[in-house]
Amino acid sequence: MKRKSVKLMTAVLACVGLLALAGCGKKDPYTVYEEASKKSSALESMELNSDMDMTLSAAGQSMDISSSTKAKMSGVNSENMLADMDVTLETGGQSMTMKSYYKDGYYFTESGGQKIKYAMDLAQMQAQLESSALKTDLKKEDFKEISMEKKDKDYVITFNLSGETMSSLVDSTLSSLGDFLNSADLKMEIADIAGTATVNKDGYFSDMTMKMPLTITIQDQEMTMDMNLSATYVNPGKEVTVEIPDNLDDYLEIDMSALGIQGDTGAAGGAEGSNGEDAADGEDAQDGAFTDDTQTGADGTQDNADADSTDTAGNTDEAA
Repeated sequence: MKRKSVKLMTAVLACVGLLALAGCGKKDPYTVYEEASKKSSALESMELNSDMDMTLSAAGQSMDISSSTKAKMSGVNSENMLADMDVTLETGGQSMTMKSYYKDGYYFTESGGQKIKYAMDLAQMQAQLESSALKTDLKKEDFKEISMEKKDKDYVITFNLSGETMSSLVDSTLSSLGDFLNSADLKMEIADIAGTATVNKDGYFSDMTMKMPLTITIQDQEMTMDMNLSATYVNPGKEVTVEIPDNLDDYLEIDMSALGIQGDTGAAGGAEGSNGEDAADGEDAQDGAFTDDTQTGADGTQDNADADSTDTAGNTDEAA
């Protein structure tokens, strides 16, 4: 009996050794990524911090644009969704901040001392929040390269994506920056994207980064853009409480469709639509960054953006 036990144990150890040599049991990077994506997407509440740093270059000159978002959400996958968001946008040495909430199908935002609210359905709000985070619902074929290493109790996944995969995220990011980078004449080419994703011991994403090089053409004027995005999930899996203030009746209701502005333009879009002076100031800072004579096309586009912002502000006053 004892000999049989020894033989059995020897056989088991041999099998374990063969499995180890064959690489069996080793976690597949995409499987770990996919499981974390599903688990993180199923969260009913979360706290998220995201940052975007971008350098826009043209005709030998450059301009830096950055934004940061802090968001708390609860009831994410329900009709009772609540959100509390702080957004800061900096460019040309100027800064604009926005405080926003979402409750009962309305988006509330305050910027430059003005408070407005407008109707936004749940699908639009969820799409906006997805643009604040980084795209995680990637398919296996989206990855050109993917690898993984273990660090302490976490898995760090390193990957490379084609630009086409992330075009929707880039579109939503550019649209939040205003008319200058959201023109109908804009043509965009995205090169391969490098990124990382950390999966914690509980199987949730804890942070992500992406580096996106772009080439943008507006009215035959070519620009290059280096965009760095990062997102950190604060204690993923832990319940997050969102506190909404009681003074939401102080916000002026705006009919965004009557102004010709889509309801899903996001915090930045809402602020520009209601506060044309601030938007124009930010865009004037962009004008200052490109004053070379060779920038006639870009300046002309910018002047149109300034005019549009001023007109939007006028329309808002009339609506008020």
